Amino acid sequence: MFPPLPTHHVQRGSGMSFSLRISGVEIPCEIAFDAMVDPDLTVTVSPEADDAMIQRTIHQEATRRFWALQGDIRLEQLNEQFSFETRLGHRIQLYSFAPWPLSTDILTEISEAIGTFASRLRMPTLMQRLKSIQIRATNLPNPKSGDWLHGREFPDQSRFELFSSAFTIGRYRDNLCCSWLTGTLIHEMTHVCLEEDLAPFWRDTAAQLGWFAVDPDTNVILPGGEVTRIVNLEPSRCPTSYAALQPDDDRADCVVAAMMDALEDPLRHHFVASVLTNDVHCETCKVEEVAPQLPIPQHLRVLVLRDADDAFGEISTRITNVAVRMVQLDDYLRRHAIRSIPFPR
Repeated sequence: MFPPLPTHHVQRGSGMSFSLRISGVEIPCEIAFDAMVDPDLTVTVSPEADDAMIQRTIHQEATRRFWALQGDIRLEQLNEQFSFETRLGHRIQLYSFAPWPLSTDILTEISEAIGTFASRLRMPTLMQRLKSIQIRATNLPNPKSGDWLHGREFPDQSRFELFSSAFTIGRYRDNLCCSWLTGTLIHEMTHVCLEEDLAPFWRDTAAQLGWFAVDPDTNVILPGGEVTRIVNLEPSRCPTSYAALQPDDDRADCVVAAMMDALEDPLRHHFVASVLTNDVHCETCKVEEVAPQLPIPQHLRVLVLRDADDAFGEISTRITNVAVRMVQLDDYLRRHAIRSIPFPR
């Protein structure tokens, strides 16, 4: 995985160069210790880290930071690429790995969803948190609902992914007045662009929104198998049944409902109104097809910092003997006298 290493131990203040190989791609790396202007990556290692550990840490961080270097994506074929430019000039790249070409109707719907979302933001600069969208060729199960994934967000990479289920014909979540594609786009854009702004409202008023921590000795299993320790005991107040599975999905579907339908819960409406304007109109983007090319860095400048308290120190693990009960979500809600609602399939 790594090239041959020099025999010397790299000292503080010195530098080195090597070729990083990730998923079959060779990337020249320039490394500086303690100081570098505008590095592409910054990693932290322990003072005792040798060259092998430094390179391994850079490898991990580069894979995490640059989505085009990730192994599962490298296995797919990039077929099309489009650039969407909002009214204020922000560009979002759409990379399609789908085995079918994107039709004019689909591109128009994506353009309208992005343009309308961007135009409704009280702080238009929040749109800059989104840089790209990937339409994947593969499908994955949703660990929360048990259905197929429609979308998946990666805020730290300024992007989200769409899956073929997002193009299903019908109403979003089977109950909101927009298509699955439009609803999924707005849902994922909320995760990437608005999560930081909306999450504090949900944390500060969790109980008022119906969100409660479960019993200390209990783990609740969601329909898709994922385990949670926070449950909504008033799911009928959520805009969709999917929104009742986790608070971040509550926030995202609240924005979909506010933009495309009606958000009836007064408290949720109040919070969403803090980030969205009331200017309801359809906005489009300028769409341009470009030659498909993965954004793989040609060269990396890496700043390596040494920290005695970094993650490579010893990790202590405390083992407890507390027995934990595993309870299905429907069973937990029934035991707490809350009427269970069906989940979308």
